[in-house]
Amino acid sequence: MSNVIYTTKDECLKAIATLKAVGMEPLPWMLEQLKAFEESEIQESVVNDSDTPIWDTLKANYPYGVMPQEKKDCVENTVKQLLEEGEHADEPGLLLGKIQCGKTDTFEDIIGLSFDKGVDIAIVITKGTKALVNQTIMRMKKDYKWFKASDDCNQRSTINIYDIMDIGKDGLKQAKVESGKTVIVCKKQAKNMERLIELFETKSPFLKKKKVIIVDDEADFASRNYQSVKPQAKTDGQGNPVRQTSEVAMAKISQQIDDFRKIPEFCRYLQVTATPYCLYLQPQGELNLNGNIVKPFKPRFTSLVPTHEYYIGGQQYFVESTNPESMYSHLYHQLDQKCIDVLGHEDKRYLNSAVSSGNLYGLTYSLVAYFIATAIRRIQVRNEKNHDYKTSAIIHVEIDKKNHDWQKRIVERLINSIKSAIVDEDHSDQRIWVAMDSIYKDFLISNKKGRNEGLISVEVPSEEEILNEIRDIFSPKYRNYHVQMVNSDEEVDHLLDEESGELSLDCAANIFIGGNILDRGVTIKNMLCFFYGRNPKNFQQDTVLQHARMYGARSKEDMAVMRLHTTPQIYKILVRMNELDEQLRQWFIEGKDKLEPNAVFVGYDKNIKPCASTKIKVSNALMLKPQKRILPVGFWTGGKTAIKKTIEQIRQLIVSSPCYCHQDSNGFFEMDKNTVVEIIKLIETTFVYNDKFYNKDRKNDIKELLCALEYCTDKSNGKVWALHRENRNMNRLRDNGGYIDAPDDGRTDLKPARAIATDMPVVMFIQENGAIHKDNNGDNIGWNGAPFYWPVLLTQTNITPVMFALDQKTKQQTAVIDNSDFLNDIDPQEVLSLTSRGDLEVHFGKEGTIYEYGDCPWESRTIKQTTASRFIQKDEDGNLLFNPEVKIDTDHYHGVYSLNNGKFPFMPRPYKYICLRNGRDTHADMILLELFEQEKWIIKPLNNINTDGDLIDRDSEEVLVHAKDTIIDKNLQKQEFIDKTIIQWEINYPIRKVLKVRKCTIDWDTIFGKDE
Repeated sequence: MSNVIYTTKDECLKAIATLKAVGMEPLPWMLEQLKAFEESEIQESVVNDSDTPIWDTLKANYPYGVMPQEKKDCVENTVKQLLEEGEHADEPGLLLGKIQCGKTDTFEDIIGLSFDKGVDIAIVITKGTKALVNQTIMRMKKDYKWFKASDDCNQRSTINIYDIMDIGKDGLKQAKVESGKTVIVCKKQAKNMERLIELFETKSPFLKKKKVIIVDDEADFASRNYQSVKPQAKTDGQGNPVRQTSEVAMAKISQQIDDFRKIPEFCRYLQVTATPYCLYLQPQGELNLNGNIVKPFKPRFTSLVPTHEYYIGGQQYFVESTNPESMYSHLYHQLDQKCIDVLGHEDKRYLNSAVSSGNLYGLTYSLVAYFIATAIRRIQVRNEKNHDYKTSAIIHVEIDKKNHDWQKRIVERLINSIKSAIVDEDHSDQRIWVAMDSIYKDFLISNKKGRNEGLISVEVPSEEEILNEIRDIFSPKYRNYHVQMVNSDEEVDHLLDEESGELSLDCAANIFIGGNILDRGVTIKNMLCFFYGRNPKNFQQDTVLQHARMYGARSKEDMAVMRLHTTPQIYKILVRMNELDEQLRQWFIEGKDKLEPNAVFVGYDKNIKPCASTKIKVSNALMLKPQKRILPVGFWTGGKTAIKKTIEQIRQLIVSSPCYCHQDSNGFFEMDKNTVVEIIKLIETTFVYNDKFYNKDRKNDIKELLCALEYCTDKSNGKVWALHRENRNMNRLRDNGGYIDAPDDGRTDLKPARAIATDMPVVMFIQENGAIHKDNNGDNIGWNGAPFYWPVLLTQTNITPVMFALDQKTKQQTAVIDNSDFLNDIDPQEVLSLTSRGDLEVHFGKEGTIYEYGDCPWESRTIKQTTASRFIQKDEDGNLLFNPEVKIDTDHYHGVYSLNNGKFPFMPRPYKYICLRNGRDTHADMILLELFEQEKWIIKPLNNINTDGDLIDRDSEEVLVHAKDTIIDKNLQKQEFIDKTIIQWEINYPIRKVLKVRKCTIDWDTIFGKDE
């Protein structure tokens, strides 16, 4: 009889009485549960006399024993700051925890204590999947089980939990809301958010008067996105399009969240995430987006969720793993990129003899390792606890759902080969056995290191025991393994355990194949294999880190046989991301977020973006990198009399600095950061920003400089190199009206400053005479007739690049030209729209030009997997449409790269026109071309296979597919061959007539500024 978790003391007593009635003694675990209920009754009597009964109950029933003090401090300090009154009360707080470290448990505690402190309603908004909503509700009902509604008059606290979509048309009953506390779980989806707004606005308007907190789980996901909004097209009196400025607006879900925040009279907002980068890069305070006033989104405080003793994360995977004597040094197993590429698109040749392909050896190895690891852990747990241990593996390579089916077929093909070798005891094929021998030895070594470190005490079973266990798993009678695609909300919802909210493990070995659905919020227990191959052109830190489902509460015994399989490039990126993430957390641990000026520095790497650009579209995020100049520009100064004393005070602080007399040959001397800050703040008092000088958007320049100085001096022990220059005569404006931004002379100031700024930053204090200077039109392009100081910060060479953002600034707007009339009445389905380079009119001719077929220009394009749908028709299921008149060579089918006996196997899209564009966005030269009839198109194969056996794209020169493979026969002999049935197709469109040409007249340097 398996252990049952009783929800009440009465249920437990009834079960004990039943056993006694038939002459049986109660089982030990029953008595343990009865004891727990009796202890909780004692605790509840104490709790009911408390001022914070919900919080005290949660503490008293902490599932892991005594709640750690740092966890209590996190909850209590967060609630204290969240419920503060004052000018900035509507700015969010942030609960920052590591991936799968217990953030849900912590924000549940925060909600509980907030209820004790007078909050009536908690709105929990989750990532937009039904599965996560269900998981959240199941989890909260379990963790708040002490506060179920009852008729007990002594019960002080009741928590009612709702899914917003389950609340009826009559809304919530006021009596029920008044008699307890309310939690509403809402998905980040338009209909769900509409229901939430409707509930407060119309169905139950009394809710507006209640005290509300919003807990935004995964707050960096969907909660703050921006989009460009195209203004309605306008024309002048002659019918010509009028230039208009583009607009930025909130994306729909983001706008709905903002709309809801404005409804309750008392509303506090708590963000929860492990990847907060876009949150810290938001503008500070409210935003005005084309008249839409948007609530503040940048966190005003951050609370760190402490990790528990069982937590496994980046420290183990990427730091401790560098120690060769550590058990964790065996976590990473290197994959060849070719293996990832094979899984990226269907290629049926790998189904015939997958296990023999060298390109797939990495996947073969990982599957063998997973089954051996599963066998080891099942034997160990059964021997120690007499439990049936079930494990999991994740294969996360592609986001495309169609590729998941392909990956499943490959995985099942490989498992069948492994099964044949082990179950049938067939030693004629040495490929599987050699892999098993290598893996077993690796597990023996990692186990020994773990025991030497005192991390584990279990030993690895014998090879024969492991083989017998794997045979049981593969047994036809039980088939105790499962390969499951997980690529939709419905599938995840179906797989969730009703009680724990985790993915259910129904078999001994459970292999899950999926994409983004297996990231945020989804918990997968007992993971022994993480096969990761997502390799985008630009890595986004918030996305990739959320894929790390191998983090979380993991047993050390599992970690002895856990393996992360990925490519060296991806592993290098993961290591760097962990460094950047730890750098950010250290900033809070050291309390530097409480310094003035306040900024949070988000790590930056040339290969890693912190987040999607749409999330920070309205931010002027400043990138701080080595040898970067930061200075105020566009300011005006006070009058000569008004600032004279301050200027002299600044000069005295500089020249009286202890090291001023020890200047080097170029004039540099060492100065303390605090003195520099004092000087710069004095300089700031001499600057003027107002509407008269059109410079209010530059008023945070000094604040940005001070933030950057704080970061740089943190790396230089609070020291800077200072440079004092006097009697300069730089104007304020250029001849074209732009602000001058180079008070430092490139030869005498900047060049030596770059040379000395290696480990310490340089601050240049440049004293300008501030003379009035009028141009030929009589306009003053100089200053106010008052001497002043102009500071310039140059960051040192040896710093890690970061990004940070301060207050909103007015971003330069770009012009927009309407394109809607360019195609006239042509059906857009008949037009192939492409981008092109060069002068379109020179290449194709002027408007009205007509060509004969034999003497016409051509537009040539190559077909790739990623662009195939642009050139090839698809069926209703989204599959490429085959040409019924062409016989398909199924034995050598490689998708769009199939030679197919020299005949193009697909149905091309029947275009009649091509529209080519050359330029940025809609600002472009454009040309509309009429094509000759489709029968005259030429589609031909290109044999672009290089010496390494890779098919290379004609245009980008990227590797499209590996035509070369290494076949490892049963005796481990290697043989290489190149598959000559792999090619790239080129499609050539003949141009019959130039229908229309539009030339762009926009000055791009004026709109965007010249490149550095």
